[in-house]
Amino acid sequence: TIQRAPLPILGDDALRTVVIQPHRPLGPEQPQPPGVGVPEVLANPHPLVYRTLGALRRAKPDDQGILQPRSRSALDVSVSREAMNRAMRILDALIKALVEHGATVSSTGEGPLKTAAGIHGTFVYFSLKEEVLRRSPSGRLGLAFEHDSGASQRWIDGKDQRVEDCLSLFVEGV
Repeated sequence: TIQRAPLPILGDDALRTVVIQPHRPLGPEQPQPPGVGVPEVLANPHPLVYRTLGALRRAKPDDQGILQPRSRSALDVSVSREAMNRAMRILDALIKALVEHGATVSSTGEGPLKTAAGIHGTFVYFSLKEEVLRRSPSGRLGLAFEHDSGASQRWIDGKDQRVEDCLSLFVEGV
């Protein structure tokens, strides 16, 4: 027989029962999650967005024309100067929606720059990056996340969707 170590005692009774349900894609018969609106103008940005915008404005583009903040208190974003305003408006709307749903959003202070959204003891790390085609910024943004369980997903601007249209799915997934 194999000896099994006892499970640790839980400090939170809400964690005693874990229910795993299959993912059901949203269809026309299912209600869509409430939309996360992205404003046309960035006004009263979240402090992380404000710091990131300042860091991007001070950044020098790399050889492919992409800016990355150097500040440890900035968000995980890599975009061209042309896509910077749109990216900041997307991140501002996303962070405000996450906070409204009870999440805390922060940047990692050590190691590679990561942006984390945490709720109920679990974390999702996310980034917003502009795709580079033929060594030039494409204008296409991609929002990616990785759950601390290892699950991940990515939404990319395409012919039929824009990252802005996927923010509510991201928020519901956290």
